[in-house]
Amino acid sequence: GLHLPDEQLAAVVALKNEIEELVQTFDTNLAHDNRTITVSAEGLAGVRQGFIDTLEKDVQGQYVLKCDYPTSAEVSGHCSVEDTRRRYAEAFGNRGMPNNMAVLDQIIAKRDAYAKALGFESFAAFELSGEMVQEVARAEGFLEQVVAKAAKKCATEIALLKTDLPAGVEPDVKGRLKSWDVGYAELQYQKKHFNIDQRAIAEYFPLEKTLDGLF
Repeated sequence: GLHLPDEQLAAVVALKNEIEELVQTFDTNLAHDNRTITVSAEGLAGVRQGFIDTLEKDVQGQYVLKCDYPTSAEVSGHCSVEDTRRRYAEAFGNRGMPNNMAVLDQIIAKRDAYAKALGFESFAAFELSGEMVQEVARAEGFLEQVVAKAAKKCATEIALLKTDLPAGVEPDVKGRLKSWDVGYAELQYQKKHFNIDQRAIAEYFPLEKTLDGLF
């Protein structure tokens, strides 16, 4: 935008700053979302006892599950109780809502205005102008090819999973796996058929030892 007249350039810079502030607000809303679900001990079947021991309890003695990534990985991948996986997935997926919906609408509108002020047809065109692909149509064409190939592979793997679903996982009325069941079914299939246990693997990579190795 350095080629723009001073007044237009100042407006573009101001718009860019507004977008950055909105993005920070969006991230802050996610980070400060403290929603939780509570669940009984029976509702945590399949979860490591060591993990359960770290959980807080409410006044009724129910375990409190926070919406963070370590909890998500443990619950979605290892809890055998569908109701717990479903309720947790809904809570985790709705972090930042409803506040972030309005923020996201503003980000989209201001990014569009920003790109057009710089002479681009869309924000996508602006973002890709400095990349190897350069053109939106070329990027979309590539993604369509990837989706076509990935969809076939995905369908094959889901069909394989459905041949041996773990207890507590049932397809819906249309024969589809529910979103909160997929991760659990995948990990249980790996464990049963390939003897791969992600939690056992993690024991070889404790945090301090892993950081020392990286550095």
